[in-house]
Amino acid sequence: MRKQPSLLKRLAGSLVVVQFVMVLITLEGIIFMDLAAGLVSGGSDLDKHAERHVRQLVANSIVQATDGSALIAPTAALERYGARTPTFKYAALDPATRRLLPGSSADLVRSLGHIDHIQIDVTKFAIVGDHGAHHMGNMRKLETPAGEFVIVTYGYAFDVADIDMMWSMMTPFASMRVFTTLWPLILMTLAIALFVARSSLKPLQRAVASAKGIDLTSLDQRLPTDDVPVEVLPLVNAVNDALARVDLGVTQQRRFIANAAHELRTPVAILNARIDSPRKPTFEIDVKRDARRIRNIVEQLLVASRLGELPEEAEQEVDLIEIAERQVVDHMVVAIKSGRQIDFRAPQTQVIVKGNRRALESVVANLIDNALHAEPENGTIVVRLTREATLEVVDHGPGVSEAERELIFEPFWRKSDAGPGTGLGLAIVKEIVELHKGRISIETTPGGGATFKVSLPPA
Repeated sequence: MRKQPSLLKRLAGSLVVVQFVMVLITLEGIIFMDLAAGLVSGGSDLDKHAERHVRQLVANSIVQATDGSALIAPTAALERYGARTPTFKYAALDPATRRLLPGSSADLVRSLGHIDHIQIDVTKFAIVGDHGAHHMGNMRKLETPAGEFVIVTYGYAFDVADIDMMWSMMTPFASMRVFTTLWPLILMTLAIALFVARSSLKPLQRAVASAKGIDLTSLDQRLPTDDVPVEVLPLVNAVNDALARVDLGVTQQRRFIANAAHELRTPVAILNARIDSPRKPTFEIDVKRDARRIRNIVEQLLVASRLGELPEEAEQEVDLIEIAERQVVDHMVVAIKSGRQIDFRAPQTQVIVKGNRRALESVVANLIDNALHAEPENGTIVVRLTREATLEVVDHGPGVSEAERELIFEPFWRKSDAGPGTGLGLAIVKEIVELHKGRISIETTPGGGATFKVSLPPA
C-alpha cells in the first residue's frame, strides 16, 4: 500500500529549502556586490580577491630538484598570470632553512632584504616607495605538494580567473567549511518550521476529530470552521455541505420508510379483517382489490427506490410522442369503462428528449391516471404535447388549491383517505422530472380543473 505524503513534512521541508536557497542567493549577492563596488572604485578594491588565487599558483609551482632541494618552476598558469599582470612578483621561503627558493622574483628578493631573519606565518606588506596601481603584498605559510613554505606574493591584480576562486569560497556546495557552518542554521530552521507547521495544522486536527464522531445518529453536526486556514476553508465548507445533503437525504428516507410502513399497514389490516370475518358474496372481489392496492404500493415503492439509478440510464434518446401515445392507448379502455374520454394532441414530427424510457412512461401514466380520477363522469381529459417537449395533462375536476400545490408532491400526501390512490404517484413524478433536469407545475384549467405541465429539455 502506497504511503500517503505528509503535509507537515512538506511544509517544513519547503521552508528549509526556501531558506537554504535564500542563503545561496545572499552569498552570491555578496560576491556580485563586492565585484560591483570594486569596479566602481576603479578595481583596486578587487585586488584582495586575487590573494588566494595567486598564492595557490605559486604553491603549485614549487617542486623538488634532483638533489632534494626545493625551487620554483613556474607552471603554465603562473606564467600566463604573470604575462597578464606585469606588476606581479612572487617568492617562497623555506621555513626550515630560512632561505628564499630559487626561481623567486629577483626584484622581490631584493626588496625583502633580511626576511630570512624574521619568523613569519601570515602578514600583509607594501614596499616603500612603490606607488603603482597594484602595491599590495602578502605572506602566508602554506602546505604545498613539495612541503610547507612561506609563499610571498606582491603586485597581484584582480583577474577574471579570480571569480572562480571567489565562487568556490562562497558557494556552500563547493566549500565544506561554509556548508558545515550552515548545518546548525538548517537544523534550527527545520525545528522552527516543524513547530510552525504543526501549530498551523491544529485546526485541521480538530476538524478530523469532529469528523470521526459523526455517524447516522449525529448527521446534524458540522466540522468546526474556527481558525481554519483560508486555503483549507473551502474543503471544510464542502464537507459540511455534503453532510447537510446526506442529512437531508437520510431524513427523507426515514420519513419515506415510515410513511410506506403506515401506508401498507392499512390495506394489510383490512385484508386480514376480511379473511377473519365471515365470507360475503363480494369476498373474492374485495380481496383482489385489497391485493391490487398492496401491489400498487409495492410497485411504486420499487420505482421510488430505483430513482437514484436514473442519472446513469437517462442518456437514451426517446420520442416523447411515442411514449405519451402508448400510455393514452393503454388507459383508453379504463377511461371508457369509467365513462370518460381521452383527447390526445401532438405535433406531426417527433419530439426527442434524453432520458430513461421506463421512468418517463411512469410520469405520463401517473399523470393520466391522476387526471382520470379527477375528471367528472362523461368528461374528457386532454393529453397535449408541444414541439418544445412540454407535456400537459388537463382535467376538469375540482382542481388543486394554491395551498395544496406544494403538498400534493409530498410522498403519501392525499387530500382524503377515502381516495383510491397511495399518495406516491405525484411524488415519484416530480422526482423523475427533476432527475431529467425538467420541471413540473400545476395551473388552473380554464372553466375549472387542474392542468399538470411537465417541461423537459429537448435532446
